[in-house]
Amino acid sequence: LNTSLVPMYISEIAPLNLRGGLGTVNQLAVTVGLLTSQVLGVDYLLGTDEGWPYLLGIAVFPSILQLILLPICPESPRYLLISKGQEQAAREALKRLRNTPNIEDDIEEMRAEEMAQQAESQITMFELLRS
Repeated sequence: LNTSLVPMYISEIAPLNLRGGLGTVNQLAVTVGLLTSQVLGVDYLLGTDEGWPYLLGIAVFPSILQLILLPICPESPRYLLISKGQEQAAREALKRLRNTPNIEDDIEEMRAEEMAQQAESQITMFELLRS
């Protein structure tokens, strides 16, 4: 979940001026986590017969934290507006995320994105494979 859904969620909820930076910070956190797990797996630390259960146990904490925090995360305003057509729910999610009632610029940006998506031609799987 962390390497695919989290970056997508971050890019959907982030303001336009922070979108790239937040995506980069997420990828950096994943890389630092991988590096840390490799360092802890060295034979002198937790990479022993006695230490590997602790190493495995450490990996459980981020998953538990993610499961605890997931219910308090609002749905993506883009998903609510563009995919589900629920403008009022999208506005409420944006107000909660931005902590301000001034969200018209974000709504307009999402509407422009929706219009751009509709203007794109749809391609079938067969056309994709044939080309």
